Amino acid sequence: MSDLGFLATVLIFLAAGVIVAPIFQRLRSSLVLGYLVAGVIIGPHALGLVANEERTRGIAELGVVALMFTIGLELTIDRLRVVRRHVFGVGTTQVLVTALVIGVIAALAGAEPRAAILIGGALAMSSTAVVLQILAERGGLATRVGRVAFAVLLLQDMAVVPLLALVPALAGPESQLVPTVLETLAKAAVALVAIFALGRLVLRPVFRIFAIGSVPELFAAVTLLVLLGTSFATHEFGLSLGIGGFLAGILLAETEYRHQVAADIQPFRGLLLGLFFMTVGMAVDLPLIAQQVWPIVGLTVALIVVKSALLALLCRFSGLPWGASIHAGLLLGQGSEFAFVVIGSAAAVRLIDPAVGDFLVVVVALTMAATPLLAAMGQRLDRRFEVHRVNTTQHVEEETSDLKDHAIVAGFGRVGQSVSRMLNAAGQPYVAFELDANRVAAARRHGLPVYYGDASRVEVLRAAGAGRARTAVIILDNAAAAENTVSVLHHNFPAVKTFVRARDHRHRRRLEAVGAQNVVHETYELSLQLGERALRGMGVPDTLAEEIVTRHRADDYALLSDIIFPDATLVEDEETKRRRPAAKAPTGR
Repeated sequence: MSDLGFLATVLIFLAAGVIVAPIFQRLRSSLVLGYLVAGVIIGPHALGLVANEERTRGIAELGVVALMFTIGLELTIDRLRVVRRHVFGVGTTQVLVTALVIGVIAALAGAEPRAAILIGGALAMSSTAVVLQILAERGGLATRVGRVAFAVLLLQDMAVVPLLALVPALAGPESQLVPTVLETLAKAAVALVAIFALGRLVLRPVFRIFAIGSVPELFAAVTLLVLLGTSFATHEFGLSLGIGGFLAGILLAETEYRHQVAADIQPFRGLLLGLFFMTVGMAVDLPLIAQQVWPIVGLTVALIVVKSALLALLCRFSGLPWGASIHAGLLLGQGSEFAFVVIGSAAAVRLIDPAVGDFLVVVVALTMAATPLLAAMGQRLDRRFEVHRVNTTQHVEEETSDLKDHAIVAGFGRVGQSVSRMLNAAGQPYVAFELDANRVAAARRHGLPVYYGDASRVEVLRAAGAGRARTAVIILDNAAAAENTVSVLHHNFPAVKTFVRARDHRHRRRLEAVGAQNVVHETYELSLQLGERALRGMGVPDTLAEEIVTRHRADDYALLSDIIFPDATLVEDEETKRRRPAAKAPTGR
């Protein structure tokens, strides 16, 4: 009989995740916390359903690999360019200062220097999974606080790589610490160069072959091969599997296959991460918590206060107003899922006492559980500070000074909100202007980058960074105001691409006359969509329906300049035109 113990372990993990995760979803809490609780329940300190650490350790390592891979995929040049000022300003300073402060506190509390370094680095990180989930739910990624939070998280994610590489170096003899660190850095450099050189030569051709083959299973298999192969290679170099996953993600981040790779890996990532967090939960010692409730609560509060205060001060020094600074500090005041990885790795090599590791795991989990409440408090405080600020062009200029290659949205009605929501979903920054004060106030209450202002005034556009913007979307109800806005943009900011809504054909012509580049005729576009659906409903093949719509649109709206069906050539094929009898010349009377 074959040993089915591993299968039984996997079934227990899956059952626990399936039961507990939906409960936390219903409670609008983080799934990370749900998986941690599930791990506690099935672990050796509760029901004791899973106790084989060798089996669970392999699952945990695969979860870390998947997490690091998706982080690498996010590190595109475009994303770094948008938030580079905050990444290499606030982000770098936050990691260094917070790690130093927490490390000193840990050393004063009795931790060895090497343990204090790792504890400081681990607790300096914030939870990417929890914070981005909250920002996405509240539409906050496009706000200034959202941009700062994303930049800080991005830098923290990158900082995890050297921190993980530091664990085995610190675990060696103290006399060999410097040579070991230098050797680890040298190995990392060699691995980095070798993997990037090979990846540049091989990855694109290989993915192109399997993409042309149009076999989804093979494409997903190649993705997993690259991920696991790179992780295995870094492990053979003496580095961690997680670093290999990170490098594999960076390699694919700048290829045209990035989005498909992310879609293919998403189910595996979610499953493996869930299993990873459950293995972390299994390590939580419940009797230890029962004995040290107040020290755990005290350290949880202290960690949140220290991190939030430091980050708020750094944000204020970088130019953010006090309200936004406090909001960002509270939003990022929790511990990170990476703390579980670093603390677990350090405890495994006895750099950190396992009991201390369990203690810190519980503290980090509690700070993550408090994040939704902290984020709501930060947003409320930000609104109170906002009430006392005058909405002037100086105010707009202060809040958008860090933007580049962003979009300016003129008009925040139903269409403007839909466009802004799409920009936010794609992670593209925008600034919106609206003359309805109630609508602006409602948007500001939700933390959206919407301001009261007339987008046809050059000083307003200049305050919004139009000289640095990439696009402008004009969706104004007033036709004359739309034309004025296009004209001002065309003459003062010619590099900005304009996308404008036209009411009718005459309005479209006037917009083009003042410099509009991309005009969408709302009535005609609606008719094309309705017509395409009607054709499909009549049984017309999809390809033919799409071709007819494309031909109508390619005719540049020519049909709108006349009355009904002046010319039927758009729907006639060449054979029909050849068979049609020639028209007789008109006769005068």
